[in-house]
Amino acid sequence: MPETLHPFDPEDAAAIDELRAQLARGPKMRIAPAARAKFDEMSGRTPVPDGVACERGELAGVAGWWVRPGDARGDAALLYLHGGGWVIGSATPYRGLAGQLAVRAGAAAFVAEYALAPERPFPAAFDDACAVFDALHARFRRVALVGDSAGGNLALAGLLARRAAAAGALALSPNVDLTQTSSPRDAQDPMLSAEVVAEGARQYLAGHDARDPRASPSHGDLRQLPPIWLCAGEDEVLLDPLRAFVAAVDAAGSRAELHTWRGMHHVFPSRIQLAASRAALALAGAALRAMLR
Repeated sequence: MPETLHPFDPEDAAAIDELRAQLARGPKMRIAPAARAKFDEMSGRTPVPDGVACERGELAGVAGWWVRPGDARGDAALLYLHGGGWVIGSATPYRGLAGQLAVRAGAAAFVAEYALAPERPFPAAFDDACAVFDALHARFRRVALVGDSAGGNLALAGLLARRAAAAGALALSPNVDLTQTSSPRDAQDPMLSAEVVAEGARQYLAGHDARDPRASPSHGDLRQLPPIWLCAGEDEVLLDPLRAFVAAVDAAGSRAELHTWRGMHHVFPSRIQLAASRAALALAGAALRAMLR
């Protein structure tokens, strides 16, 4: 299987121990509308890089933020789809993580404010992602889909739907299979549990079949896909379905690259103080540059 397992960097030991202790003192994150403000505060801690301009925008009727590095190329762009279990999360606090990737890719990113469940359940978020992608593709020669967690799910589902037009997809800790309701990694994941992940999926699907490829990319046609670059922590509940997805992509003759970091948690690249985060972002930037070339 095309997976690279990166060792734990001792430089991160103190920060990871502190994070685990902090998270152990409270309940694991819930996926519910009431948690939106707290999640936005947490996801907004990733700083926008120096030299990156942020401007409100709208594409295909979907609001969002343009995040533009000073040296962004004019013929390529990223569509960034934020995490949050399809229920929480928003574009504004994700300008930081999108900006970190945009700088390393040398391209502007549009962070989409896609529809959230339960107010607007499946397939509203998927439809928004595809509509914004189409609007970007009408303006830029090369467009890559990028996202984390639930946004990574949308990026990969969008890639399957727009395979002929997309330059590729990059996903951090994506949920690729909504039929999965348990995980042997529950005990070691400091942030999520399979129950919490399923809680978000239930609200998103609202009774729809989880095997629909628009919801679960693992159940789609994986042949003749543009390149896929994936990143995950070895301790997260979503890793095993992700490994199965990569193996299935490889068996279908397409190319997916999975980078897994020992001792790391869900969407760890957002914590740029970590050595593992900086290494992952550097590799992600190189992968995006190759897709957009």
